[in-house]
Amino acid sequence: WDGTTERLYKNGVFSESRPRNFSYVPGAGRIGDGFWGDGANPFPGLIDEVQTYGRTLTAEEIQALYYAGGSGSCRPCLPQDPQALSWWRAEENPDDFHGRNNATLVNGTAYGPGKVGSAFLLDGVNDFVQIQSPTDLPMGNAPRSMDLWFRTPRNLAATQEAALVQYGSTGGSQMFGLIFSGNCSGKLYFYGYGNDLCGTT
Repeated sequence: WDGTTERLYKNGVFSESRPRNFSYVPGAGRIGDGFWGDGANPFPGLIDEVQTYGRTLTAEEIQALYYAGGSGSCRPCLPQDPQALSWWRAEENPDDFHGRNNATLVNGTAYGPGKVGSAFLLDGVNDFVQIQSPTDLPMGNAPRSMDLWFRTPRNLAATQEAALVQYGSTGGSQMFGLIFSGNCSGKLYFYGYGNDLCGTT
């Protein structure tokens, strides 16, 4: 999101874009779970390396993150991006590497083999990772980016609206998240509570 247009990438490749207008306000964050707490459709599988930035990543940077594969972003061994806000590495703890938004495992969320080290392992019953009161995330229409790895046994063509990651509030244009949705069968779906975007892959 660059302040005017949201863009969705999958496996490092541009998928879709659309002009939008966000008005994000502070609100709880979750990794996994059903769409905004929908207990009927929680996410099953692994989620790893969830990162947020206070700027728009370039297409080249996104591709580099993808091709880094199991090497990960390696923030500890490179100069820190001053706009890297939160990074949930899932290395046997739910803490934010940058220390701003430490999380809590809920309902028995565990760890499994991830893309880089370990990952959050969610059972698809009621597991999720809770960031109760996120701080220092972009407000209003400010630019932002988010990236993660995931693996799921779920058929993405199913109608369940399970969430990979989401934060904000349930008001018009006040949410920022990536979900599966029956509105976007078989594809990733960016959800902004009225400012939505269906990927093409």
